[in-house]
Amino acid sequence: MALSIKNSGFLRQLAVQLKEAPRRIQAQAAADIQRGIDAMIAEEFSTKRGPDGVAWKPPRDGGETMVRTGRLRDGFRVEVVKSGTGLSLRISNSQAYAKWLQSGTASVMARPMVPGSTIPERWKKIFYDSYDRAISSWWRSTKQL
Repeated sequence: MALSIKNSGFLRQLAVQLKEAPRRIQAQAAADIQRGIDAMIAEEFSTKRGPDGVAWKPPRDGGETMVRTGRLRDGFRVEVVKSGTGLSLRISNSQAYAKWLQSGTASVMARPMVPGSTIPERWKKIFYDSYDRAISSWWRSTKQL
């Protein structure tokens, strides 16, 4: 008794979906991560707290903490780039003085705006949740074959 399978193209479509999965999942996750990190930075400026949850020290002149013109807050650029088998995060700021506020100086206390070498759990959660959504979205698309 021989087993025969009618070729409906399903296996071919599934193979194409599997081949495209890493690219599609990474692209969707990258866009989602970028939005999430942008929102996290905006939240930190709104709450006047760094990525570690520690409140930023107010300026000596009594002005608004970390916001005078808005250029610092608006100067952030978040890039999510492919690296090896995953994604890496690149955050920069167009304002030259951002690095002095981030790291501090002999006369200025550090006011970190983005994580250093230790990534806080709430920042990691953005990555985990973004990948979960991207994988779920891809999986749902395979069920429509």
